[in-house]
Amino acid sequence: MIKPFSAIFFGATLGFMSLIPLQALTNSHAKAKCSDNADTHTLVSVRAFAGDADYCVANKYLTPDRIATHYGPGY
Repeated sequence: MIKPFSAIFFGATLGFMSLIPLQALTNSHAKAKCSDNADTHTLVSVRAFAGDADYCVANKYLTPDRIATHYGPGY
């Protein structure tokens, strides 16, 4: 009875632990892409499950009426 629970526990732990290096790889790719296109793109950081996530977003999508802030306007 304990073997299925331990297998699920270790599988979930390994799955969640694999998110950290994958997030770091994705962040470095986004930073490299934005540094190549600095005049048309902006690096945006958001809070994600495995730490902060960086995304390279085209400036046309970052108009003031489309930006949603998590903390509100006074933060």
